[in-house]
Amino acid sequence: YNNWLENNGYKLPNNSMIRYINSIRDRRDISIHERIKIIFPDDSDVFAIDPIINRNYQILTFRAIVPSKTKKVLWCINNKVYKSTNFPFSLRWKINRGFYKLFIKAITDKTVYRSRMITFRVR
Repeated sequence: YNNWLENNGYKLPNNSMIRYINSIRDRRDISIHERIKIIFPDDSDVFAIDPIINRNYQILTFRAIVPSKTKKVLWCINNKVYKSTNFPFSLRWKINRGFYKLFIKAITDKTVYRSRMITFRVR
């Protein structure tokens, strides 16, 4: 599908990120924290609720890099499991004011990997 998009003049989102993900996904010589990583939002990001735009449209899409054999990802917000997702392991989250801590757990057949925790704020 990606080849078709490129051949028909469509730009892939975050093409450099896709190359990065593919280059590290199965490498064994890098730390697990490079193979499981939240790539959006970034640590210490600050978001603002727009008073003009309908709140139903104010959504963040959390994204992560996970090991290739991952079956599901648990998204943990403020130390509680918020939701479980399957491939492509992203999560759409309706923003609310507050300070948040976010980490993920990637579950394979044999292992549960935990990412580093990031923080972000919504004002």
